Amino acid sequence: MFVDGELLQTGTFLIEDVSSPEPDATAWYEQGLALYEQGAYQEAIAAFSQAIELGFDPLNWAYYYRADAHLKLGESDQAIADYDLTLLHTPNPGPEDAVTYVNRGVAYVKLGDFEQAIADFTQALTLRPDYDLAFLNRGLAYIQQGHTLQRTPGLHSPLLTFL
Repeated sequence: MFVDGELLQTGTFLIEDVSSPEPDATAWYEQGLALYEQGAYQEAIAAFSQAIELGFDPLNWAYYYRADAHLKLGESDQAIADYDLTLLHTPNPGPEDAVTYVNRGVAYVKLGDFEQAIADFTQALTLRPDYDLAFLNRGLAYIQQGHTLQRTPGLHSPLLTFL
C-alpha cells in the first residue's frame, strides 16, 4: 500500500502497479483479499474501502468481504450495513448469494435481533433450499426466542417446526 508516495509491503502481498503511481481499484481489492486471508481484518477493511472508492467492479464483492471482515472483528452494525450494500449491488441474487443472507443473519443474532436474523436465514433457504447452515442458524435463532423444537412427522428432510 502507498503511504506518502512510499510503497509498503503488507504481509506477504505487495501492491505494485508500474503503469501508475497509485494502485487501481483491482489492486486495492486484491490487497484486501490477501489481508483478509491473513486475518488482518482492519487493514483489509481499509483496502476494500479504497477499492470501493475507486469504483471496483463488481462492487458487491468488495462490500461482501468488507462486511465479512467487520463481522470477524465483532462490528455487527458495520457488517450489516455492508451486507445491505452487497445485496443492493447484486442484480439477480442466486443460490451463491445465500451466504450473504446467512452472514447478515449472524450479525443480527449478535445484536440480539432474532426476528431479522430468522428472516435472513429464511431468505437464504429460499435461494438455496439445501443450505444446512441456514437451517441450523434459523433453528438456533428460534430457540433463542424461546420456541420449542419438534421434528415434522413424515418428512425426510431437515425441515423442523418451531412452536
